[in-house]
Amino acid sequence: MASIHQTFLLDRGCPASALGGGMHADNRIDLLNLFLDNEEQDSATFDARTIAQCSCGKDSGAKSHHEKFFTLLLLSGRNFRGGMAVVFDVIHDLLSVLISWDIQTFLLINEHLSNGLFDMVMPIVTTTKYWLPIFVASLGLMVLRGYRARDADGRRLIVCTAMLVLSVAMADQLSHRLLKETIQRPRPYLVLSEVHQLVGSGGGSFPSNHAMNSAIIAMILSAFFPRLRTWWWSYAVLIGFSRVYCGVHYPSDVLGGYVIGILWALLMIHGVRRQWPQLPIGPPPRA
Repeated sequence: MASIHQTFLLDRGCPASALGGGMHADNRIDLLNLFLDNEEQDSATFDARTIAQCSCGKDSGAKSHHEKFFTLLLLSGRNFRGGMAVVFDVIHDLLSVLISWDIQTFLLINEHLSNGLFDMVMPIVTTTKYWLPIFVASLGLMVLRGYRARDADGRRLIVCTAMLVLSVAMADQLSHRLLKETIQRPRPYLVLSEVHQLVGSGGGSFPSNHAMNSAIIAMILSAFFPRLRTWWWSYAVLIGFSRVYCGVHYPSDVLGGYVIGILWALLMIHGVRRQWPQLPIGPPPRA
């Protein structure tokens, strides 16, 4: 029965008559020299039969497992480098496709969907100063109602408010200082021509902090008020769409912000539940 070594060489064109011998020190040196001589050649031109003859043709003594392993190691090294080159080519092609999709989707939303109504509404949707009073008032009402209730539902409202404020504040600063300043992806209007830019922006493009924060809010509110999750996520999607429509983010920036926001919210919910299991996190119990 042919060994793994023999099968490997037969598959690469080694003559069956050359597979009977072992490989001594001189053979290993010849094989190594031959391998180094072929180092600068393309892997497709590397002649495995020559290696097989070098490793098997001389001194038909007892077969040695470590000598066979030496042959396989050199062959595998060449195959590994060739395989990694193919992997890098595939990754490069995949990134090219993703970047092309990113730009085409941005242009579709930013230019082809452009209209007078969206030009008026989307800058309001995407600007924090218009939403901030609503957020502050809503959080204040939640705290006030929770304080007055003085029961399990009241504590739930206070815990939800605290988690919203802390989660968004921490994630926003970490994303801006660690991700945006490290990645430094330029904004679309700095790279592409004729971008329909409706609002200003600062810092890097990836990720979208607006999308990330909206995903955090949607995740936490969905955990406490699951019946209204459609409304929470509609808000998050609207924020993400407005960032692309206003010309300040690519779709991938928004998707990246969503993913980071969801993971951050899940981490916060899990951490609070584990650290303070007595806190009422989640929807109210059914009557």
